[in-house]
Amino acid sequence: MVKVESKSVIAASSHAAPAGVKLGKVQTFLCGGVAGVLSRTFTAPLDVTKILFQVQAEPIKGSTGSKGYDSFSGALVRIYKEEGLTGLWKGNVVACLRLGPYSAVKYWTFENTKDYFADSTGQIAPAKRAACGALAGCAAVLTTYPLDLVKTRLTVQKEGKGADGVVYKKTYNGTWDCLTKVSREEGFFALFKGLSPTIIGVIPFEAVQFTFYNWIKDVRAAQKAESAQKSGGDGKLQTFDFLVLGCISGAVAQTAAYPFDLMRKRFMAQSNAPGMLKTQYTSTWGCAREIVQKEGFLGLYKGTVPNLLKVCPSWR
Repeated sequence: MVKVESKSVIAASSHAAPAGVKLGKVQTFLCGGVAGVLSRTFTAPLDVTKILFQVQAEPIKGSTGSKGYDSFSGALVRIYKEEGLTGLWKGNVVACLRLGPYSAVKYWTFENTKDYFADSTGQIAPAKRAACGALAGCAAVLTTYPLDLVKTRLTVQKEGKGADGVVYKKTYNGTWDCLTKVSREEGFFALFKGLSPTIIGVIPFEAVQFTFYNWIKDVRAAQKAESAQKSGGDGKLQTFDFLVLGCISGAVAQTAAYPFDLMRKRFMAQSNAPGMLKTQYTSTWGCAREIVQKEGFLGLYKGTVPNLLKVCPSWR
């Protein structure tokens, strides 16, 4: 899913930096890259459990003792018992490798298209800003999509003795092996499985994110201004305000678009290769319909808990 745009980091850096000191574009990009890798690595166990819940086709309740996971905490314990500590960081290397080009493409696209959406005063209306963000998000997703698919497959595969007594072996030995096997055995375009729900999901994500963020920012700014008039304080939004506003808007936006993220993960993991998902989804709406019929409406929100838990530490 498209990440939340880093408005608060820009604002935070202006608060944190000494007067008269401004980071250059390269420095800002490098700092953002390091922060992204650290936050991604820190939240990797949450992402692993989220993906495993997303591709679990059987109901969560009553999954104890079977191949499925029955709870968030139970999934963490079971992954550790079956695959060791490294099992909680499956796919983290390729996920970190994806961060650089993803952020670069999204930033470049946004900066080079926003002028077309601006009015005569240089301002961009919220709706047009959302459209610009969606365009940048789509460009970044398309550019790095095969790496996202690799991350998903490396996360889904198991190695070791499972709770069901079956001994699992790796299907893919790393990023390059996965890329070559998928393209050779399933065709080059298999590297873009799930692209349709991904692109569709960008629309509600960006629309909700930008609209909700700007709305709650205006509400909070009005509250601060009113408080400043009474107490004589500063009245400006601080770094903590931007952090909280970003986390809230990110959580709301990701929840709105979450079913599309779940469906794209299922398409990514759908394969005849050992250890992958053996479903037969043929379209986005067909996938959604089958999930609701067999797993209930909440089946579209499997993995929501770990997903929301990683919003704040990974938001940037």
